[in-house]
Amino acid sequence: MKIIIIGSLGNIGRSLTGRLVKAGHNVTVISSNENKKEAIQKIGANAAIGSIMDEAFLAATFKGADVVYTMIPDNLQVSNYTDYITQIAQTYANALAAAGVSQLVNLSSNGAHLKEGAGPISSMFYDEAIFNNMDGLVVKHLRPASFYINYYNSIPLIRNTGMMGSNYPGTTKLLLTHPLDIADAAFEEITAPFPVTKFVSLPATKKPEQKLPAF
Repeated sequence: MKIIIIGSLGNIGRSLTGRLVKAGHNVTVISSNENKKEAIQKIGANAAIGSIMDEAFLAATFKGADVVYTMIPDNLQVSNYTDYITQIAQTYANALAAAGVSQLVNLSSNGAHLKEGAGPISSMFYDEAIFNNMDGLVVKHLRPASFYINYYNSIPLIRNTGMMGSNYPGTTKLLLTHPLDIADAAFEEITAPFPVTKFVSLPATKKPEQKLPAF
């Protein structure tokens, strides 16, 4: 199959691309960084260098694809996160329609079913809705929980205080997912049939007081 991956060689994209290439698929990876081109090609994929906000570039890259995998890079520096998410999602949608793509795997988030009340995550409600309302598109939304690797952000606190603190008690249950598990799920959904639009949840439950696997 011809498969297009948005996400460059990030936490999910690198593993996902490698698996798809090894399975014999024709994979193109979209990246905004020209310096990533050689690394993408070394994996065995094609590199398409351009902006995810460039609708014409995306449409040309998507043309002829059997499946497209989309994700939206996190950016908490924007003044309105929902506007940021919807603008990029709509750009993707316009490009998908122009290219005639009928099958999509979209990285969403646990909590995307909540239109409000989930902080920045509620923005993904609108991301999903844009794709769900497209005629002729079958979409699989991956809804992972918070990433295990987000705990890297706690390293300064751990070094300075010897603890990993937060604003909730240790008995609170957390939903956590490793990016490699998301890559595995994305691979399975990309390569499986697309009968109907579906939602795929990818959490693993842990309590903060429990020891987490080393990573």
